[in-house]
Amino acid sequence: MPHLIDHLLTIFFVLAWPLYEMFIRAPRFGRDLASGDHMARERSYKWTIAIQWALAGATFLVWSLSGRSWNALGFGHAAGPGFFLGIAVVVAVVLMLGRRWSRTENDPVYKENLAARFQSGASFLPKTDRESVLYTRLGLTAGFCEEVLYRGWLLWYVGSYVPMIAAVPLTALLFGVAHIGQGFRRGAETTLMGFNLALLYVLSGSLWLPIIIHGMVDASGGLLARYVLSSGNEAPGG
Repeated sequence: MPHLIDHLLTIFFVLAWPLYEMFIRAPRFGRDLASGDHMARERSYKWTIAIQWALAGATFLVWSLSGRSWNALGFGHAAGPGFFLGIAVVVAVVLMLGRRWSRTENDPVYKENLAARFQSGASFLPKTDRESVLYTRLGLTAGFCEEVLYRGWLLWYVGSYVPMIAAVPLTALLFGVAHIGQGFRRGAETTLMGFNLALLYVLSGSLWLPIIIHGMVDASGGLLARYVLSSGNEAPGG
């Protein structure tokens, strides 16, 4: 069962951190952009990268000092039908992401629809090559750190009190709430994503598969948004 330090760590990244992001950092970020601060996005990316690695590091430290099995955090040996089905899901997602890029480059209507979809969060998305590099690092960081926090740690924590059938949707909802500072639509999308990634983790028994998918989706999404929202016709770096 969780101990006091486990409760404190969970309260911090489930409650305190999202509240800080929503009511302090997000308004400050908006003011910085409105004032013409061209470094605002870079600072935001760097801050988020730093805090996520710090939280993931704290998670590993607490887990290690508690003497718990790494299998329970999703880093043990995984095998069996569920794991290989999870591998198939990863391959399918890779093909889907490739297909989305192909359609974006060859279907102007599809590209316009994507641009309209990305427009609501355009202020946070990269606008320059430097920002694109940082955003890609942010996406890969989120892929690893958020999976450790919300699928590895939080599913274990919540699952200590409720059946897994309830822990999966509850942790997905908490994951969505943590992103609601980026807009309600973003919060809803991340809730659904969190639910699917939690199912994949439970099915496969390996946290590495959600980590791979999450990192690919976030990193490629930033590059794709940069492409469709730019006035040019070439992909970034092309």
